[in-house]
Amino acid sequence: AKVRAARRAQTAWKAEKRILAEEVAAIDADGVLHGVVSVTSVAEPAVQAKKHAQEMASKARAARLAQAAWKAEKRILAEEVAAIDVDGVLHGVVSVTSVAEPALQAKEHAKGANRVRAARLAQAAWKAEKRILAEEVAAIDADGVLHGVVSVTSVAEPAVQAKKHAQEMASKARAARLAQAAWKAEKRVLAEEVAAIDADGVLRGRLSAGPEAEPTSQAAHLKLFHRKRLMRSQQGLVSQQTLCSDPDGKVFLWLALEPNRSSRMNRKVSLLCRPVIKYEDEESDTLAVDASGVIRI
Repeated sequence: AKVRAARRAQTAWKAEKRILAEEVAAIDADGVLHGVVSVTSVAEPAVQAKKHAQEMASKARAARLAQAAWKAEKRILAEEVAAIDVDGVLHGVVSVTSVAEPALQAKEHAKGANRVRAARLAQAAWKAEKRILAEEVAAIDADGVLHGVVSVTSVAEPAVQAKKHAQEMASKARAARLAQAAWKAEKRVLAEEVAAIDADGVLRGRLSAGPEAEPTSQAAHLKLFHRKRLMRSQQGLVSQQTLCSDPDGKVFLWLALEPNRSSRMNRKVSLLCRPVIKYEDEESDTLAVDASGVIRI
């Protein structure tokens, strides 16, 4: 706090000193003007700065022009270039070779580029000839003569390898899909979501109850309805075929027969159980009735 008070007192003393010297003007708390306000003194710094900048720019331009003139005069005196003054007098020497020098230099540069291209072509030809002599590639010259050895197998090798690679990849992809499908099926069987029959006829997993089970979805309900309708409309002996399993895991076929079908089957069974009737006729051979009830001679 003391330092701040000292700084404020010093600033106030400096301002009062400048006001007393009439360098600046200030208005106190009572509204009284102290010092002298000069309009020209306010605008003087900006005007002076502008004039100073203009003078410095003019001096810089004059210095650049003088330097350029000195360099040009130096080159004229050294007879590097020629110039014509205001009176039309030629100063310096005009050299025809100096005028044509850029063209000559460009021509020499073009010759150098041609030499580089020729060297590159020679190197490429040497490399190609070296490969032909090593029988790596084959080439035909201007006379139509074949140089080198053309290998048909080498030409077809990439295509054959690509074909074999594609076949191997396809086989691996099929094997992977089969393995994945088998793994998923075994997982579902172990989880008792589905049932499966192995090669020995043993049932793996849990088998659903059959058509009498309550349908769990609309699709199952429609399937059950369709099976019942087929059972009512079938004319054969077997109206419905269902796989069942015994406690030992063996699977067998269950045939659901209608009442009238069962009576017919009973009659046929009774007919089949009857002994075969044989009789002889003087004018015919021996007649017999087979298991189906058909009379055969």
